[in-house]
Amino acid sequence: MNADQEKSDAIIESDGAAPPVEPTDALSDETLEAPQVAPQEDCQTEPEDDPFAPPVVESDALETPASAPSLDEVVALLKRLQVDFERKLKYNAKKDEMIDNLHAENVEYKKDLMWSVKRELVESFIAEIDDVEKRWKPSKLEEPIPSDYDQLAAQYKKLLKYVCEELPDNLRFALESRDVFAYSSQEGVEFDPRTQRSVRTTPTDRPELNKTIKPLRPGYRSVIRGQETIIRPELVELLKYTGAAPAPSNFAAQDPPRVDEPDA
Repeated sequence: MNADQEKSDAIIESDGAAPPVEPTDALSDETLEAPQVAPQEDCQTEPEDDPFAPPVVESDALETPASAPSLDEVVALLKRLQVDFERKLKYNAKKDEMIDNLHAENVEYKKDLMWSVKRELVESFIAEIDDVEKRWKPSKLEEPIPSDYDQLAAQYKKLLKYVCEELPDNLRFALESRDVFAYSSQEGVEFDPRTQRSVRTTPTDRPELNKTIKPLRPGYRSVIRGQETIIRPELVELLKYTGAAPAPSNFAAQDPPRVDEPDA
């Protein structure tokens, strides 16, 4: 132990207090240590993928099968494919046959449906033909024309009544049985192009009659799929106002004034 240490121990023992520490120029090893710095995260960004770089193929994908199929296995696979192909051909042929049968049945059904719609109308026309031949036999054309005026007038009147009244009524009744009805407008009503058709135009000097009609032939309408439909529009005569006719001029009717010829 050196003298300084002994001296300091004596002072401590005598006074009971620690002596002051003298400053030293030399630094301890602890003070010379570098300060602790918190580790910083790596700020370096990852490089972007290069679109032109070749694709990376995993090693598992490049593995080859353990063993290639044998020739017998390939032959068996081809036979199964052949059987499946023939079965598919038979199925398609059967399906085409079923479609052809359904088409033929549909055509026959449409024919039957159309005939059922026209049957009542055809039967009405046949009945009307039978009535005409029964009432007006073709053999009567060979009979001599009666010379009696009254008898001839009676036959003509009977024929005219049948042609002008009974025959049209019977045919209209046949149409009405198929929901086809005739309609006609009164004279003097305004022309309606939706239900009427003008077959001729007649001029008139009365302005109140402009674009009015005179009925000529009835029209026919029906209800198809719940909607009224014009089958044949009504045939009418259309009146058109052309203005009053100019009155003749009295001045034009007079003789032109006489002009004396000059002396030669």
